[in-house]
Amino acid sequence: MKVASALVIFAMLLEFLFAGENMRLEMKYNGARFAVLLEDNPASRELIAQLPLELEFSDYAQKEKIAHLPKPLSVKNTPNYNPQIGDVFYFSPWGNIGIFYGKQPPFNGLVYLGKILHTNNSDDIETLKNIKGNFVMRLDTQEF
Repeated sequence: MKVASALVIFAMLLEFLFAGENMRLEMKYNGARFAVLLEDNPASRELIAQLPLELEFSDYAQKEKIAHLPKPLSVKNTPNYNPQIGDVFYFSPWGNIGIFYGKQPPFNGLVYLGKILHTNNSDDIETLKNIKGNFVMRLDTQEF
């Protein structure tokens, strides 16, 4: 009985340590590459299941770049959060994903998907901010 309990505890510990291990996303636009560490939640897992995607992004409110997904993501039991610059998010009322490059207050329906990781280009957010007009970005899983 003690061995079985120890194995269950060990399995739970492994699940905790490695949860979301493969929850990474790569976003590519015109030679620029953005690595995103995704939150381990139902919406992020559903986004991963839709990959690869090529989405047309546009600017919204001079704070974010957004694109509409082909299928909505699950938002059941998803808490509201305080958005930060560099966050990748899902906005459930419109069914779009986006990246904040400007400060945005909390808003009902925003779901945190993940965060752009720092790459060798420290100006990733500025690069996104400075894109004029609509553009196509490829989203795919990435092994790091």
